[in-house]
Amino acid sequence: MIAAELDLVVAAIATPAPGVKLFRLAAREGALPPIAAGSHLRLLLDVDGRRLANAYSPMPGAAGTWTIAVKLDPNGRGGSRFLHERVT
Repeated sequence: MIAAELDLVVAAIATPAPGVKLFRLAAREGALPPIAAGSHLRLLLDVDGRRLANAYSPMPGAAGTWTIAVKLDPNGRGGSRFLHERVT
């Protein structure tokens, strides 16, 4: 298991279906390494002063990027709602 903290930016957002958003993530500098099957990406989110950690299974994206799919969960702790409503 490799654990590292990366500084990522949202390079693109798509909505392939109602309630689902795809986020293409890129490194602030350089390219992201290839993603291994079964990997998980843990996003640390600051949601109105609360720190939330949500795990996602990244998919390979365009060269040097990763993509995550986030389903809106209106009954969750707020992470998916934050990503759907505030990340543009």
